[in-house]
Amino acid sequence: FAASSVVLRSRHGFTDTQYGSIFVPQMALAALGALGSGGLARVLSLRAMLALSFLGLALSQAALFSSYFLAPGFAFAAVVAGTSLMGFGSGLSAAPLNTFPQTLFPERREAAVVGMHAAMGIGLAAGPLLVSGAIAAGMWLAFPAALLLACLVLLGMTMRTRFPTVIVPAVTGTGPISSPGFWLFAVL
Repeated sequence: FAASSVVLRSRHGFTDTQYGSIFVPQMALAALGALGSGGLARVLSLRAMLALSFLGLALSQAALFSSYFLAPGFAFAAVVAGTSLMGFGSGLSAAPLNTFPQTLFPERREAAVVGMHAAMGIGLAAGPLLVSGAIAAGMWLAFPAALLLACLVLLGMTMRTRFPTVIVPAVTGTGPISSPGFWLFAVL
């Protein structure tokens, strides 16, 4: 969404305030999804959570794609729905994406998690480069369409892959919400 700012602002005439506000639900739902992912992991399997994450991300790209064809007011609503889905999908992925690398590479647990985060960072950094190329070629719609397709492929692969069974331990002691450090970070 951030990489598509030129298209969103020029096509729909989003003001600075409107454009900035599309990220508020994304951040809030990413935090809620991440905070809830630990508890949800005790109810659903980590595989199911990863699948829900990819579904949310796919729907976010469908919303971004569809916004191109909508009138400005409806486009704004579609973009806000899309950023919300992206945030929640990203937040839900926290538990599986931080657990599976450790489970799959038990001898190199820390390196596996760092490697997974580095790969995600490369993907996030590539977005603006890919979108700028698509915009320059007059093919911006190819960007959300390709991401939608990629998310659907990853969703399908997640549903077909047999992941190791991971028992998520019950929370002992206090959770992050009861931590003063959490609230200090939230306020800042």
